[in-house]
Amino acid sequence: DAGLDAQRPMVMEIGFGNGDFLVHLASRHPDWQLIGVEIYLPGVAKAVARLEDAGVIERVRISQLPAQCVLAQQVDENQLYGIYINHPDPWPKKRHHKRRLIQPDFAALMVSRLAPGGFIRLATDKPDLAEWMRDILDATPGLDNVAGRGRFAEREPDRPRTKFEMRGEREGRPSLFLHYRKHS
Repeated sequence: DAGLDAQRPMVMEIGFGNGDFLVHLASRHPDWQLIGVEIYLPGVAKAVARLEDAGVIERVRISQLPAQCVLAQQVDENQLYGIYINHPDPWPKKRHHKRRLIQPDFAALMVSRLAPGGFIRLATDKPDLAEWMRDILDATPGLDNVAGRGRFAEREPDRPRTKFEMRGEREGRPSLFLHYRKHS
């Protein structure tokens, strides 16, 4: 891809919303190049402005395509150092669970795009969704749950609180975190 440096670790945030977490990643990790994936146009516009204001936009590529398409068509196997997914749509109704982002096929696609030792970090304030994601990812070949099979991870100490994380806390729903590594 034009403008990407194959020598620098590549990290993707799927569903970056207004871009606050993406700006944090770009500012905190100047050695990383980032791919932000978001289908919500107003969020993309806000994120681009925030990335420009922070002076880090030159290391970030933005895509409005679905994450499945970006991973399948624009990212090579073993290319990503990491993937962040913060507060994906919970699709709470049982009949809509098939629309949830984390599905077995998507988990396998993510693993195929991660470099050996690469990570996947997820966050949600919905316990049902957290268990859903954990169960699928725990069962995905090639991934290890860093906290231990069936367990949730501790919050990263330097992790910024996202808009959805703060909303969940105000409403009495603390976030749950997952951390996986691809086998080396």
